Amino acid sequence: MTASTVVDGTLTPTTIHVYEAIRQCWIVYGEAPSQYNLQVACRCSNTSVQKSLKALRDKGHILHAKFSVKSMKPVDMERRVFRDPPDPFAELEEPMKYWRDQ
Repeated sequence: MTASTVVDGTLTPTTIHVYEAIRQCWIVYGEAPSQYNLQVACRCSNTSVQKSLKALRDKGHILHAKFSVKSMKPVDMERRVFRDPPDPFAELEEPMKYWRDQ
């Protein structure tokens, strides 16, 4: 499977953070984070997390059952979602970590 990059200027910065936190949680722990864990990891409100999950679900970036608290999963674990085209030099920097490795 090859990594893919999606640029979607309609997503908010918070939504991008929520997506990346979900993706990293699946990579590190092998399970979905709770909405509360997303609030803490992304430093945002419950309303922001819920709006972000809805936007990501509607755009087809995640699978998430309505009204569930802990069922979100990226459609493609290799997909990276950005609001603006990624800076090629950003790969040289340490990426933001939302979760601790076990």
